[in-house]
Amino acid sequence: MNATQKGARQVQRFIRCRKTLRYFNGEGWTLDPKGARSFAHVIDAARVCVDRGLIDVELVLHLSEAHSELFSTPIR
Repeated sequence: MNATQKGARQVQRFIRCRKTLRYFNGEGWTLDPKGARSFAHVIDAARVCVDRGLIDVELVLHLSEAHSELFSTPIR
């Protein structure tokens, strides 16, 4: 493992309903981000939104060791 990998933080990407603030878990919705599905890439999250017909949702970026999100932005 190189120095870059040691210092790298795990970024999690979640889909969250903008109205209920529930996170998508792959089959439904949960209030607990620990139970949410994390996506490897933004495009994967966007593809799931289209495939599942998810609307009024946002992409949430979260550091695995942080206690709050980095930011969120509407995606569909």
